[in-house]
Amino acid sequence: MIKFSSLMILIFMALQVFPVKVCFSFPLEIKGQKQSAVLNKAALQTLKLETLEMDYSRAYPNKKMKYQTIRLCDLLDKYQINPDNILEFVANDQFSVLIPARLILNCQKNASIAYLAIEPGKKWPLLFNHTNTTAGPYAVIWTDPELSYISDEYWAWSVVQIIEHQRINESIVISAPARIPQKIKTRVLNGYNIYVSHCSSCHTLKHIGKATIGPDLIYPKTIFEYYPDINQLKQFIRNPDSVRKLPNSRMSGSSYVGLKDDDLDDLIDYFKFIAKGDNPGV
Repeated sequence: MIKFSSLMILIFMALQVFPVKVCFSFPLEIKGQKQSAVLNKAALQTLKLETLEMDYSRAYPNKKMKYQTIRLCDLLDKYQINPDNILEFVANDQFSVLIPARLILNCQKNASIAYLAIEPGKKWPLLFNHTNTTAGPYAVIWTDPELSYISDEYWAWSVVQIIEHQRINESIVISAPARIPQKIKTRVLNGYNIYVSHCSSCHTLKHIGKATIGPDLIYPKTIFEYYPDINQLKQFIRNPDSVRKLPNSRMSGSSYVGLKDDDLDDLIDYFKFIAKGDNPGV
């Protein structure tokens, strides 16, 4: 018994000096409206993979990366995804991104193509966003993002789930506003869509939605109380660090490739409409 105890003590001490790294390989869960599956990394690597090199991925900006990938239109083909639905890409920390299925499923030559990148055994570099993690196990990357006007937020990483939604309820994101004056209706509704595609993954409005990373943009103070100068607010959305450096901030801003000036104006109009507090639809 004494020898056994001594052996256990030696093993424990050895582990302190030479810690054993336990590597978990997250599977990818696909939850379609008609079909679902759970695929491990080994199964994905048996599919027809394509090597892509790029230096413009959102996870690793200005860093030349080589990815083993599969086109998402090919991967999801057997699951009969409806192009009119929404695909939610969920990360292993529950961060999620909502992407119109039609963009993911479009593999025409004149379109931006979405790929699922698979992290190899030798892991990708750590991210720049203070999370001490890589972009693995799976990431969504795009070729020619300017062709289909791809939001910077659509570069999802650390993905472990792809969920098809026929409609989005307020457990995920706030609903589109109701009773909008006709003269501003087009701008406000477009602004709402921009909020969903660019902001809702990190920020709730009136505490409605599942985002937890960033502050709510209406409560306890509206974004306009923090940034009464609209030009400064726009600059903050474009490039946060150029306006205010926040410790451990994960906000990277929105490029002109994924957010046109007119759409940014509509986003501001939507925030103004919601901030008034007189909209019974929210």
